[in-house]
Amino acid sequence: DPAQPIAGSTSRRTLDAGAMNRLVRGWKARAPSGEISELAEVRNVRQRAWDMIENSGHARKMIRAFISHTIGCGLLPESLAVRRDDSPYPEFRKRAKKVWKHWSADEGFYAKFRRGASEVAASGDILIRKHRLDSLDPRVYVPIGIELIACERLVEDSILPGSSMSGRFQMPRDHFIYRGIEFDGASQAVAYHILRHHPQDPRLFRRDWTTTDRVPASEIIHWFWPDRPDSLRGKSWLAPMLLEIRDVKDYKEDEMQAALAAACVTLAVKRKTPGGPLGLQTPTSEDSVDDDDNTLSRMQPAMLLDLTTEESIEGFNPQ
Repeated sequence: DPAQPIAGSTSRRTLDAGAMNRLVRGWKARAPSGEISELAEVRNVRQRAWDMIENSGHARKMIRAFISHTIGCGLLPESLAVRRDDSPYPEFRKRAKKVWKHWSADEGFYAKFRRGASEVAASGDILIRKHRLDSLDPRVYVPIGIELIACERLVEDSILPGSSMSGRFQMPRDHFIYRGIEFDGASQAVAYHILRHHPQDPRLFRRDWTTTDRVPASEIIHWFWPDRPDSLRGKSWLAPMLLEIRDVKDYKEDEMQAALAAACVTLAVKRKTPGGPLGLQTPTSEDSVDDDDNTLSRMQPAMLLDLTTEESIEGFNPQ
C-alpha cells in the first residue's frame, strides 16, 4: 500500500520533538501538574506582570483589549418573567430592571467587574466575596454586596492534616490547607484563609497585617482560569510573554535614546583670537557660559553664519 510509508513518516515527524538528538538535546522539560511548586517564582511573575502593566504600553494595551472584548459595556440583564398563563409580566420586568439598575449603580458593579477581570489576567486569580447587608435603609433594594479580594491576601501557607498549626487556623484535624485554601478529607474546598489587609498596603502603619479570617467557601467565588484539570490557583496570563514584553520595552527605549543622541549635532568654532558668541543672542533669563566658562552659542534651523577668514566650524555627530 503506497499510503503506508507516508503515514509512517508523518507519525514519526509528529514525535520529532521527543527525539534525543543534537537539535533538542538541550531541551529539558517535565510533565507538570496543575499546580506549580516554585511559589517564589509565581509571586515574582505576578509582581513583574503588574510592573509591566504599569510601565509598558504594550502590556497595558493587552489587558485593556481583553477587558474590552470580554466585558464591553458590562452586563445588561433583562427579565423575561411571565404570569401563570405564560403571558408577559411587564410590571415585574419593569420592577426588576429598576432594582438591577439601582443595585449595580450603588455597588459600582460594572467597575468592579472590569477590575476583577484585570486582576485575573495580571495576577492569575481573584476572590469575590458575597456579603449580606444588614441595612434598614429602604433604598437598599437588594441586601447583597460584593467585595473584590486580591490574591495576595490569600495565605500562602500549606498545612498538612493533623498538623499542630491546625488550631491556629481554626480547622478540623483531618483538613489541610494549600496556598490559603482549606480542603476537607474528600479534597473539597471548604474555606479560604484571607489576610485582613494586603501585605503591601501602605496604610498598614502599626497594624497587624498577619491577622487572618477563615471565610467559608460558600461566600467565595474563586475566579481564575485553570490550565490543567487539577489546577487550584491561577497564574498571570502574561507569564509566557513577560520577558519578550520587557525586551521590546528596552529595545524601544534604546532606539529612542540613540535617536536623541543622533539629533545632538554639536558645532565647534575655531578662531585665532577669542570672540563673542555666534548665532542668536542669549536670552536674559539664561546663562551665556557653561560651568567651565565656555561661551555658549545658540542656533536655529536654516541659520547662516557669516564667518571671517580666521574662523572655521567643525561638526561632531555622536551617533
